[in-house]
Amino acid sequence: MRTSRLPTHQSRSTLGSPSPQHQNPIEVIATVAEWNDGKLTIHEGTQNAEAIRHGLMAALGLTADQVQVISPYTGGGFGQKNSLQMPTVLAAVAARRLQRPLKLVVSRAQIFHNASFRAASRQRVRLGADRSGRMLAAIHEVDAQTSRHDFMPAEFAAVSSRLHGIENFRGHERLVRTDVQTPGYMRAPFEHGACFAMESCVDELAYAVGKDPVALRIANDTKVDPITKRPLSSRHLSACLERGAERFGWSKRTMAPQSMRGGDGTSIGWGVAAGAYPGLIVPTVARLKVTDDGGVLLRIGGHEMGQGIRTALAAAVARKLAVPPEGVVVLVGDTRVAPQHVTAGSWGTASAVPTATDAAEAMLQATGPARARTIVQSNPGSNSQIRWASVAGGGSSQEGTRAARHDL
Repeated sequence: MRTSRLPTHQSRSTLGSPSPQHQNPIEVIATVAEWNDGKLTIHEGTQNAEAIRHGLMAALGLTADQVQVISPYTGGGFGQKNSLQMPTVLAAVAARRLQRPLKLVVSRAQIFHNASFRAASRQRVRLGADRSGRMLAAIHEVDAQTSRHDFMPAEFAAVSSRLHGIENFRGHERLVRTDVQTPGYMRAPFEHGACFAMESCVDELAYAVGKDPVALRIANDTKVDPITKRPLSSRHLSACLERGAERFGWSKRTMAPQSMRGGDGTSIGWGVAAGAYPGLIVPTVARLKVTDDGGVLLRIGGHEMGQGIRTALAAAVARKLAVPPEGVVVLVGDTRVAPQHVTAGSWGTASAVPTATDAAEAMLQATGPARARTIVQSNPGSNSQIRWASVAGGGSSQEGTRAARHDL
């Protein structure tokens, strides 16, 4: 660890979520399970149909072609519907034994014991800096709750280590088995707590070195990822802080505790903190079909969570093909239409829209007389392989491949 000859300051914070937190959306968890000829069909509001599909395969000893999950809309979930829940398995087992379709609705009270939740955690952050406020090193240690039979992956330090330009950083997470169901996602499952813990410590450091907390964060901004040491494609934290401070009137703030009061004598406190969430693009497959009558059908793995993914996809394809958006039919949330990519709101849209656009571009570049063209476009990381098949009027086919480079 690098040391400094200048007098250093240390700040410490120990906090977290001392008790678990549960989401209880208006639309509770509900499942319809149906068996036909040894195959299981699940209708359930989810943002991860493939997770349900593969989870049921493992739980019931089935193969991939024996399970299909249909979820045109996610409904209320707040992250809770991002994984296989216990009631889904019970519904599938009961439907198979009864030999009839079965609907299971989890009562509101049961959600606290039969659905995922944000785990309790204890977080300890130690932060060291020189007397100018330059952060030299940090340690972030977390104890987080999990169930006895499963693990909820929690990478608190993956976020806190990247909030500021701290060159020497050590993160440590430990899962503690408890007698509860497995924790899960809840509107930023671990990022929320990690940022809160780190930023609380940064505020303590600001007071220890006598530096404005906004100025301290700006001084410790970085253009390089502190972990990988690779340059960041974009980072706007300083600009955000400067603009926010200007619009908020931050220059009128005084640092001394309880030093600001309103005209009626009410105590006023102004604070600042930064937060982060990973922005990811994952491998995605889209199937695009154009028919003689001008109809366009896009089939892609993903989910409608209220972010308007169908509208975004239809607009992207229509723009490329120069057709009206209302003429583009988009199918999502169905394991039968295309292999599903990992989706979590922003991930789903960021992954699906570029893939759909590339499929439309490949459609335009397909050659030869065609009554219908079907294109399968796969986006594996930073290199994209596009496979298209052109079906001619006489029934013969032409096939080809091309590679496209993407800056992801």
